[in-house]
Amino acid sequence: MVSPIQVPIMYLRAKQIFSKEKGIMRITGKPGDVAKTLAEKGYKLLHIIDLDAGTGTSPNFDVYNSLTHFINIQVESKKDVIDQEFLKKLVDVKARVIIKLPASFDLAKLSLSERLLVGKIDSNYDGDVAGVYDLIIENADDKTIEKFVKTKKRLIVSQDNYSKLKLKNQKLVWAVIES
Repeated sequence: MVSPIQVPIMYLRAKQIFSKEKGIMRITGKPGDVAKTLAEKGYKLLHIIDLDAGTGTSPNFDVYNSLTHFINIQVESKKDVIDQEFLKKLVDVKARVIIKLPASFDLAKLSLSERLLVGKIDSNYDGDVAGVYDLIIENADDKTIEKFVKTKKRLIVSQDNYSKLKLKNQKLVWAVIES
């Protein structure tokens, strides 16, 4: 059995990286040092929630550019808002971009690498998932996994949701975001 990849989650604000334990944010260190350490520990992907990107853009772009030298990253805006220009900049540095579906713009018209676009949906989502390569499913359950595995997208779930899935559906999950 192939285990899903484990994806640590970090928070970024004002060019500083934080972890969250029991609801408390703690500074973790310099972003580049943290990414290098995670890569040395064998992590392949880092999930970043940008706390400064509430308007769709972020002052942390240079941080993303440096992080991608050490580890693959996927970037999520705290408010699920990423404008097209910022999305393009992230893709240019080979960062994966998380887009809440349905997107507020036509993903197909952007002419971006679909491999770097990650859709984010809730378990009751019933819309289209075209234009993204992977799917993060919030509140994932067995029924949702069975439904969206048919789309041929790689499925990503939270650690809490993963532990509640039947073994046969756990095998369908590509990655687990650590709590």
